[in-house]
Amino acid sequence: MTVGIDLTALTSYSIGFPLNAAEWNSRNSEYDTAFGTNTKDIAIRQNILTMTTGENITLGDALYVSGATILKTDDSDAARKNFIGFALETIASGNPCKLSLNAVYGLSGLTSGALYYLSATAGAITTTAPNTYSKAVGYALSTTTFFIKNVEEETPTFSSATIIGDLTVGTHTLFVDSANNRVGFGTASPNSTLEVNAATPILEIKASTDTLASLVLDSGATSDGVILFDLNNSTRWAMGLDASDAESFVLAASGGLGSSNRFKVNASGHAFFPNLRQTGAATNIGIMGTGEIVEDTSSIKFKENVTDLKSDSKNLLKVFCCTYNRIGSDIEEPGIIAEHLEKIMPEFVGYKNGKPHSIRYDKLTVPLIHLVQRHDAKINELINRIAVLEG
Repeated sequence: MTVGIDLTALTSYSIGFPLNAAEWNSRNSEYDTAFGTNTKDIAIRQNILTMTTGENITLGDALYVSGATILKTDDSDAARKNFIGFALETIASGNPCKLSLNAVYGLSGLTSGALYYLSATAGAITTTAPNTYSKAVGYALSTTTFFIKNVEEETPTFSSATIIGDLTVGTHTLFVDSANNRVGFGTASPNSTLEVNAATPILEIKASTDTLASLVLDSGATSDGVILFDLNNSTRWAMGLDASDAESFVLAASGGLGSSNRFKVNASGHAFFPNLRQTGAATNIGIMGTGEIVEDTSSIKFKENVTDLKSDSKNLLKVFCCTYNRIGSDIEEPGIIAEHLEKIMPEFVGYKNGKPHSIRYDKLTVPLIHLVQRHDAKINELINRIAVLEG
């Protein structure tokens, strides 16, 4: 699509064509050879416009529109967006200058068939696209004839590309710092390998299909793999793999794994809370057979079907009390065997996968209290009978 020019903004202009038939026919033939014969409109083949210069112009300079004047191009946004054509004469600033909108003849040193771009050098063109966003301005039909391609820029498509130096997309949309090997989103000065700076920074990893979406942190064989959580540029928490502790997963304060651990799960699935607060007013917790940690409540508001204890508290007198050491440990402990207790008081046994696994020691206090109450009642009864007999 040809870029439109608002002629009402110009101080003077005229449109003309080649002055002799031989020259026109020669140019027509040259155009047809390069582009085919399906577009014969004379106004498209050769347009010459006169505009006032805003600086000294030299024959062959690439020009762009700036207000009501023309200036020599460079690789600025204004030049790229408002490129119009090439000077057909050398003119001082402030004077009318003829420029070609479609073709320039009688040149020298062109590379036939090459595509040319605006250059950083004022008024010059080049066959090498600049590292920054480039503006293609036309083709060399021969070593002496140039056809202007003044069209809206198309979105480039690359099968592969190598960028030498920094890369900037938008103002702060994306910036690649090639010197320090850093990438910034929302910042042109990233302080780390990857920095996202936004009012609401979000990193979303989403699988395009119903498959696993993975984020892998591989720190190597001997280093920790850590995610840090900062507040006002000061590390408050860290979580990750502690390479010095059998690759345990750790939640730590102040960013240090090991010395400031607050929670740890080792490779066997064992959980550790090394700094639990000690208090006498805490709520009991329980661990279900599934491994779920729950609060063990006692308030009536959590209970229903409250009746007298049906378990025979006298069975406590049958419980096999023993000492033992756990497999792999030499420490002797007192306790009760779950399989033995299951035979007489199964309601105080914890099960896992349908088999005896643990003993609910905290609940054993209930039949114990009940047994003490019964013994106390019996003692009081005997005291009263003795008193009667002695009276």
